[in-house]
Amino acid sequence: MTGQEFEAGMKRLGLSQTKMAEILGCDRGTIAARCKADRVDTQYRYIMLGMLAEQSAKDLILAVGSSSKSE
Repeated sequence: MTGQEFEAGMKRLGLSQTKMAEILGCDRGTIAARCKADRVDTQYRYIMLGMLAEQSAKDLILAVGSSSKSE
């Protein structure tokens, strides 16, 4: 995962660098460095992928729930 992909993931989740740092318990500068990295450290990649998977699952549940109500 590149820094650009990491940053796109944050955008998809609606998170600023400050909010992401708050969630992870780190400094905003740490997140800013990840956004600029050629390759994001493994632990931050896994965190981002987990957060995106959770959001995708929530989106799917909402979509399925709303489609079954309209049937």
